[in-house]
Amino acid sequence: MPPLAATNCAIMIKRASDDIMNWRERIMVDPEICHGQACIKGTRIPVSVIMDNLAEASTTQRS
Repeated sequence: MPPLAATNCAIMIKRASDDIMNWRERIMVDPEICHGQACIKGTRIPVSVIMDNLAEASTTQRS
């Protein structure tokens, strides 16, 4: 039987890969919403805003 830490790591990797594969369920493109920009499904929040905020946070943390 594999060590407990290795099993937990494998479970975390599996969950992360499931989340990555499901991005199509969370992002939509509709020409009638936000001029066709990719948005978080069910909202009018462009993915670009989320990515910009994440990028800004990462540069702020490095300073």
